[in-house]
Amino acid sequence: MFRRCLPSLWVHSMSRVWKTPSNGYDISELPNEDILAEFLAFYKEKLVVTVVHNGLNPTAPHVVEREFDPLMAHFIRSLNHHNFGNPAEVKFALVPLQSAKKFVETHKVLAAPTCMLMHNNAAVQRTVGIRHGELQVKCLFFLRNNDKNIFSVM
Repeated sequence: MFRRCLPSLWVHSMSRVWKTPSNGYDISELPNEDILAEFLAFYKEKLVVTVVHNGLNPTAPHVVEREFDPLMAHFIRSLNHHNFGNPAEVKFALVPLQSAKKFVETHKVLAAPTCMLMHNNAAVQRTVGIRHGELQVKCLFFLRNNDKNIFSVM
């Protein structure tokens, strides 16, 4: 009887919503590719989403608070509203395009922003542009296919 009533439809639709993690993701802003190499070596067993971006907003006044271009600012603000997997298994690294020339040449990054999924110091997936849905699916599939926990622990 419960299956056919209106509350059951609401419960069914709410159970299909992708849950975001309760404590959020670690987002690291790295100044150059040397520190990026150390970061990737430290988190080599984790899935590191490396975001190569254009850098800071050139029209912003030079103040203590750093400001990204509007596209990157929106992406960074919305990271914790999407489920990319267990925050213990997924780390985010933001690297400016100008200070990562060797990384850009090695991985053939042609456009900014580009999201590279790195595992064991190797690129396993790539997303050109800021596409939350595509990035979310790639992260979750990679974690699932490599026997990692995709659910956040409370």
